[in-house]
Amino acid sequence: DIVVKYSTGGGKSASWNTARSTKYNTSVDKFHVPSYDYFELWSVDHKTMWLSRNKKGAVYQILRDSTEQKLEQYYRARALQVWGNGGGALGRLISTQNLASTTWTLRDPLDVINFELGDAVVLGADDGTAAGGVRAGTSGIITGITPGETTSTLTVSVAPNTFTAATANDYIFMEGDYGAWMPGISAYIPKGTPGVLHGMTRTTYRNRLAGIPVDLTGKQVREGIKRVLTVGRRFGAKPTDVFISPERFEDLDLDLGSQRRYADTKVGSVGFSGIQFVSGKGSPVNVWSDPDIPDANDVFALNMKDYKLRIAGDDPMWMTVDGSREWRIEDSNNALEGRIGGYGAAIMERPGDHAVGNFTGLS
Repeated sequence: DIVVKYSTGGGKSASWNTARSTKYNTSVDKFHVPSYDYFELWSVDHKTMWLSRNKKGAVYQILRDSTEQKLEQYYRARALQVWGNGGGALGRLISTQNLASTTWTLRDPLDVINFELGDAVVLGADDGTAAGGVRAGTSGIITGITPGETTSTLTVSVAPNTFTAATANDYIFMEGDYGAWMPGISAYIPKGTPGVLHGMTRTTYRNRLAGIPVDLTGKQVREGIKRVLTVGRRFGAKPTDVFISPERFEDLDLDLGSQRRYADTKVGSVGFSGIQFVSGKGSPVNVWSDPDIPDANDVFALNMKDYKLRIAGDDPMWMTVDGSREWRIEDSNNALEGRIGGYGAAIMERPGDHAVGNFTGLS
């Protein structure tokens, strides 16, 4: 359990007796955080390996390449979970979707990077957080992907109307993922009304239990970031870093022009470049671009000392008895099977240290 202290009200007065008689216990609540599972499995055809056995290094190359591709997909899914609301939706149908067509058009063209050929997909009426479940029907297999800046489509083996009561506004999920993903940043500090998270009702004191929402209607990026920092700090947030989408980062970079000051950091062996941002009397913060932010217009001012990803063991680990990197012979298929996965949860102990806004209307 994660204990969140959110108020020490009462016990205040110019009179000692009154202060003593009105004192109030510290208000606390708990996140009952479970461990969330995620797995990636894949097969390598035995015939392919056997026919390549006489070519030096070919079998090793086949196994290595397939493993690296799956690892990349795993890290991609984990990145989406870190930012997500736990619902598991990877995209949404456009409002003009032809329900009888096997060409599914995405409402946000950028969501196309969330899908791979061969993925099994289903539809749901909500984003996975309303407990409505997926539509009845057999999952479709993605057989084609056409990305584009303004229009992106998926070619699927079934049309949307094969799912019961499907509409042109439905959300798209991997089969088995509805409501099953690890809740991430968007769950802990939602830009809208906070729902129940890990058993905690967070409307008692929204700012301290679900982060500080900031209205950015009509604001441009530079002005909006300043607003999030100013309002957030005014209400008690302690942001160390700001995260925006690549599109909004480009807007900021162009707006600042010669005034920009780049910031560089390194996590492990990976380097990142951001922009140092100064607002009012607060300490400078670094603004980073992250393509996995759910909405291209979202802006998150986070205290990175508070947000943690707790994983049991390696992430991912090989799903073998002792975690060794071993391939399994499939019983029902002439192939070798690779299995990776992980068990973990994202944690925020002080949601009130963070702020969130949305550049409504920007494109």
